[in-house]
Amino acid sequence: MSLIALHYNHLSASKLSYKKRFWCLLIASVFFALFSNTLSYTKLGLYLIYCMAILLLILLIIRKVRLVYYIVLLATLNMGEYSKFVTQSEFYTFRTVGIFGVTFAVIFVFILAVYELLFSKNRFEPFKSPVFVRGLFIFFMALCIGVVHLFFGDTLLAGFKADLYYFIVLFGSFYLAYNFADPEIVEEILLIALLIAPLIILFGWIFLPKGSYGGAPISSFDPLYYMVPLIPSLLFFYKKRSEQEKIPLWLVWTSGVCSVISIILQPSGKSLIFLPLSVILAWLLSIKRSSVKKFALTGTVIILVILLFVPVYSDVMGNYGNVLFKSKSYQVTSLFKGVIKVLNNPEAVYSIAPSPRDRVLEFMNIFEELKEFPVNLLVGNGIGGSFTDKDYNIPFSLGAYSQDQWISRKFYRVHETLNFVFLKFGIVGIFFLLLFAIWLMRKIYRERSGDRAFLYFVLFFGVLSMLGYSLKLAIFFGVTLGVLCSKKAGSYFIREEE
Repeated sequence: MSLIALHYNHLSASKLSYKKRFWCLLIASVFFALFSNTLSYTKLGLYLIYCMAILLLILLIIRKVRLVYYIVLLATLNMGEYSKFVTQSEFYTFRTVGIFGVTFAVIFVFILAVYELLFSKNRFEPFKSPVFVRGLFIFFMALCIGVVHLFFGDTLLAGFKADLYYFIVLFGSFYLAYNFADPEIVEEILLIALLIAPLIILFGWIFLPKGSYGGAPISSFDPLYYMVPLIPSLLFFYKKRSEQEKIPLWLVWTSGVCSVISIILQPSGKSLIFLPLSVILAWLLSIKRSSVKKFALTGTVIILVILLFVPVYSDVMGNYGNVLFKSKSYQVTSLFKGVIKVLNNPEAVYSIAPSPRDRVLEFMNIFEELKEFPVNLLVGNGIGGSFTDKDYNIPFSLGAYSQDQWISRKFYRVHETLNFVFLKFGIVGIFFLLLFAIWLMRKIYRERSGDRAFLYFVLFFGVLSMLGYSLKLAIFFGVTLGVLCSKKAGSYFIREEE
């Protein structure tokens, strides 16, 4: 009897501890997000950011490494990046303030990774991960090619430094997350940061409109907000409440509804594509180990729904909503129609709406440049690799590229994963990217935890569309993949089930 009572008390204490931890993380995340939307536009915000950096250094000195890691993640993931659509000229967050041009978010991720490398007993454990090792192999191959192009070719030093910086942050974030203790807390931080994003968008749009984009008032765009359309898909992965599911159902539903509303008020081209596509894909993946007949029947129903849904969806996008919604809807439909025309006549690319047109022009110029040298077509131009638009001119668009790229007409920062990987890593890189996508799909299908399946799902869409886009997303992707690949995370869930 005493043993039963002891076990019951242990479970009760565990649930109480979980609830307390969840609310602490939720309140902390909301605090940092609200700070980003209010005080970050004042000098007080700048002083507070420096105070927080000093506090974190003190905590590191007294060896409170876990606490520093949690605070860095909370501050980095929930504080926005600067948006050119914001009217204020000053913007102070953990991702925009730093020392010598390096932001505090990147500095502390680097410090924590180095600390782990120097003092952890399991410092070489991440090198046992096939994902990490293969990624490093491809990176070093591209690095060697990039160095050759830097000294003997036409690679710009600015582009080389930007790419090198990006991959150091990406791999450093993976290394840190893979080796760190308490992966379940890190996963909660990642999930909460995603789920409160649409709430913050709505808060900013209703109470604090900071800018205008496409003729519509908006809250500032942040790279993590591009993942918002994926949130309704979590309902397909979510299972009945268990210790595996860290996020309560009420937050999932609230965030899902708010995400749809936020997309209508403040859409992007990706959001209008991601929302229907992710819901359909999540539905398919939720049919686990079904019979052939059931799967075939479901597939037929989905195809019929798509055939009926697409015309209605296109009509709604084109005729309803604000000016920005209509503009982004036109860009999406223009892209699909234009790509079909380009297959017959490359010059038809200029009939596509400006934003998607630039992405297509990037790919066409990259292909024309790489095919001049078969080796480059195979392995790309390496780290820092760039392309010129001598074959297909890219019309000037404010904010699309940095000033040095417009002047030199050498573009090293591209807008989509496909273009980024093709330019830097060639056909070999595209091949490994497809293998990685297949691996992610298998993980989603086999994962027993709905929360973890959703994080794999977010990685699938994020990596395939936004690799190389921002340092904040590099941290997010690196930490997410590292914690999912960690053996500590796997053993945690096995213990939960047992």
